[in-house]
Amino acid sequence: MFTSSLLSTLLLVGRAWALPIGGAVDSSYDAWATALSDVGPLILLIGERSTKQLLRDVRSVAGAFSLAGAFSLAAAPLGPVSIVTSLLRMSGSDRIRSFLGYEQESRSVAALEMSRVNCNAVHPELIEGYLVRTTAATSALHAGAVGVSALQSTLTAASIGDVVTQLLACHSYEAAKIRLRVPKTDAKLRWCSQILIADTRRDGLKDQLFEILAAALQVNPAGEKTEDIRVSELGEDTLCFVLTFDAISEYCTAYVTSRKISLLIGLGSALLIVGLYVVELRYSRNWQISTGWLLTILGYLGIVTFVTLAARHIQRASHSIPLRSKNTRLSQPWQDGLAIAAQSDSKAGAEFLIAANGGAQAFEAIWLKPLTPAACIKADAIGIFLTLSFLCHYLGLRSSSWWLGVCELAICISAAFARSLTKSRPTRLHLPSDHKSHPNVDWRCCTTGLINIPHSSEAEEATRPDPHRLDLRIYSSDDGVMLPAPAESIAWHSAALCVKDQSLLSWVLETTGMRLSICKGHNGADRRAIVVSFSAGVLCQEGLALTDVNTCVAFSCQLKSLSTPTPWLARAIMRQPSWKADRDMFAGVTDTIGKVHVPSLSSLMTWWTMSELRNAPRDNQENLQWAFLLLNTSFFALLQSASASDPAILQNLAGIHGATGPKSESAAYIFVERIKDERLKSLSRSSRNQPGTLGP
Repeated sequence: MFTSSLLSTLLLVGRAWALPIGGAVDSSYDAWATALSDVGPLILLIGERSTKQLLRDVRSVAGAFSLAGAFSLAAAPLGPVSIVTSLLRMSGSDRIRSFLGYEQESRSVAALEMSRVNCNAVHPELIEGYLVRTTAATSALHAGAVGVSALQSTLTAASIGDVVTQLLACHSYEAAKIRLRVPKTDAKLRWCSQILIADTRRDGLKDQLFEILAAALQVNPAGEKTEDIRVSELGEDTLCFVLTFDAISEYCTAYVTSRKISLLIGLGSALLIVGLYVVELRYSRNWQISTGWLLTILGYLGIVTFVTLAARHIQRASHSIPLRSKNTRLSQPWQDGLAIAAQSDSKAGAEFLIAANGGAQAFEAIWLKPLTPAACIKADAIGIFLTLSFLCHYLGLRSSSWWLGVCELAICISAAFARSLTKSRPTRLHLPSDHKSHPNVDWRCCTTGLINIPHSSEAEEATRPDPHRLDLRIYSSDDGVMLPAPAESIAWHSAALCVKDQSLLSWVLETTGMRLSICKGHNGADRRAIVVSFSAGVLCQEGLALTDVNTCVAFSCQLKSLSTPTPWLARAIMRQPSWKADRDMFAGVTDTIGKVHVPSLSSLMTWWTMSELRNAPRDNQENLQWAFLLLNTSFFALLQSASASDPAILQNLAGIHGATGPKSESAAYIFVERIKDERLKSLSRSSRNQPGTLGP
């Protein structure tokens, strides 16, 4: 009795749970086949992280393989739910995003997950040697990573050609930003070049120097007057070029996914799946086309089409502006790496980190486009049709043979595994083992780019620098400082007084050794290309400060920026190794201009000329305006003298400095009287040193 009751209970439980107790073997086989046929297609919906990684790898390069990664994902799809959700988060309408629960989400957060956006409040962090993009608040240790590419070489025709090629690429990048209306504050590109010339008397590379100036300033200086700037091809003449790029990410040093392999995976998967449908039609249906078979193949074609369109739409939601990479056939070795701007508290500069794989960096700015109604409608339509295509495909598979869904699942998983082997992987960044070959970086590109001079010293004799040695520095345009400082307005009015006295002006120009070349650029009617050189004229508490080399600065700026020359001229004295002081000229200049702050020579050498990373151009303007009073006077005097050929300069600058008030004009009179006194003292010393000469 008890035995038969137990047996009956087990049979009831088995039937309740559909266990094959007491059933035939064939029914068990059909049950598992039905389960696989039902569950197999649903497994394709899984794959969020892998799908988003593949969406980030979709590139916008023109060509036959531009959508190879998207087609590879579409031909053997995993994670259609993630694709639809990602698409709607990026470009969907407000109502659909609200239905999904993302109505309060920023588009930058969504773009961070499924695209390579590195602008729009997205910034890089360096964590344990790896770059990671984030939208979180910047931290003191990980914020401000910038990409660096540098060239150190002797001054040869080959090195000049490499620099010119890179300069043209930089200008193309800036033009693309303007054309696509990307804000200037996003994806900043800075560059600077330093050319040290041992002897300007020798011929050889004058045309090549003009070539660099033309490429850097976007002008044709062949017809311009470039006073005494000639170079020669010597081993001791050196060239340094550095560019820094703000918009970097983990993809700048990663290996790029091969488009050919992605296309091969996609084509292979599509052919296998379509082949399965043909086998199903031949052996299971005897070439009898049914509604279920049509739903299967039409749904698959819809999935391939709309997944490709979704990936393309996500990619097209942002601008891609690549900085053309350097050709590997270039003759000179370029050093690529990374600098951390948070290390700006060190006067030695930021450390130069390099990639472990030793490969070149691919700089590319990716900025999120503003969302338009047309883009929302298109994203909604793609998401709806992709959902309907998958439902159609799923219903078709349920009415087909059980092995069809299983084989399709196996193909999709195999393709996903193959794609994982070709994904772009991050590269670890570290300090080089040989620190001598990788100097520290001036990440703002305000001085020499690469910092090789940790300290400066004062020379014993206050003699003039060798007139045949030249330190030429060329900088990218920077219009960050527009308003003149008080001392710059005093220099403008002082220059106007000096222009009226040609003998006084000649003495000022001879004292400072200043020469100026100015011409209009091709990148705007309100921009000018400037080449200015000087050999002395920096005021300090000891007298007149000089470097041991003639300095020259070349840059391009707007007309308004010419009213603030201090940040530009100060770049010429940064990182100079040797200084001198002429204590017989302009000693006690603070008494002349109202007890203002004029730095000492030691302060110039140790702080303002060496610790550039602690001071932005605006800081240099504020603290060095009085030290550059004489140089600014010479600069403005040359500009006013050139106003006959370019009246727009005088018109713009006179309007800016004319609003400074009478205090600047009165201080200018006092300073010009001091200049006249110094001229008389100088002529008197010259007459004593040369007996028989007449006085003024």
